[in-house]
Amino acid sequence: MHSNLDPSRFLDVSPEVLAVTMERRHEMGPGGYCICPKCNKKTPHLRDTPCQEQRCPECGAKMLREGSYHHRLSQQKKKKDGDSYKSQTAQIDCTVLEVCDGLGKCGTRGL
Repeated sequence: MHSNLDPSRFLDVSPEVLAVTMERRHEMGPGGYCICPKCNKKTPHLRDTPCQEQRCPECGAKMLREGSYHHRLSQQKKKKDGDSYKSQTAQIDCTVLEVCDGLGKCGTRGL
């Protein structure tokens, strides 16, 4: 095997881009877990199989590598969406009164 072969000679990318791409592909190592961004199901990471190529056994969504950039991005989005939902629901006044019209018809009405 030739150890001094430059893969960028065979690909249409610069050696710098190729080095960064190869580094990112293996930055997480062989261990760890894949996690579903929808239902949080966790499965062991399979060596040489990217988590994004696997489907969640529970809900069928694409899995993400636990702790990866995309996993952290997914968590931030969930937190932001959750905070937004909480702020919207906090503005709703849930006071309900029972109102009667004097003719025997009663019901509830929100203020």
